[in-house]
Amino acid sequence: MCGLVGAAGDLTGARKDVFNDLLMIDALRGGHSTGAAAVDRAKNEISVVKRPGPSQFLLMDDEYRKMIKHYNIKALIGHNRFATRGGHTEDNAHPFAFEHVVGAHNGTLDYNSIKRLHNNDQFDTDSESIYSHINEHGIEATVDQLEGAYALTWFDKRDNLPDDWMHIAEE
Repeated sequence: MCGLVGAAGDLTGARKDVFNDLLMIDALRGGHSTGAAAVDRAKNEISVVKRPGPSQFLLMDDEYRKMIKHYNIKALIGHNRFATRGGHTEDNAHPFAFEHVVGAHNGTLDYNSIKRLHNNDQFDTDSESIYSHINEHGIEATVDQLEGAYALTWFDKRDNLPDDWMHIAEE
């Protein structure tokens, strides 16, 4: 299965380096793709960079390097994918970003659970369906629909939480 990493709070250069190290170590959990999302402290904007292949492909990518060097990041979400549903493509790599929500998922949902999620037929992965549903209906309504194995990390702009808060849900 996949691997999840993250950091939140005062993300200085040294802490960003630790995040990069976590992505490298977490590559043991999956080498089909690697991605990261950054949340800007001042604007609450979300940036996502993801690439097919192991974590070193992402860490060497110019777009990723530019994102991670941003001086005002309040949260980072990282993911190493071992594909269970959907092909080994950049589109299927995590994290997934929607209007309000960005997140990554580890696990595999039961088929009937996927069918209950918002716009499930528009996505190749159960993971992207989860974050579309959270974006439209919130976390509580989404978790009520989930059956199977899952660990979720996400950031929701609507929460207005302190800068050092990061969501984690697990079953």
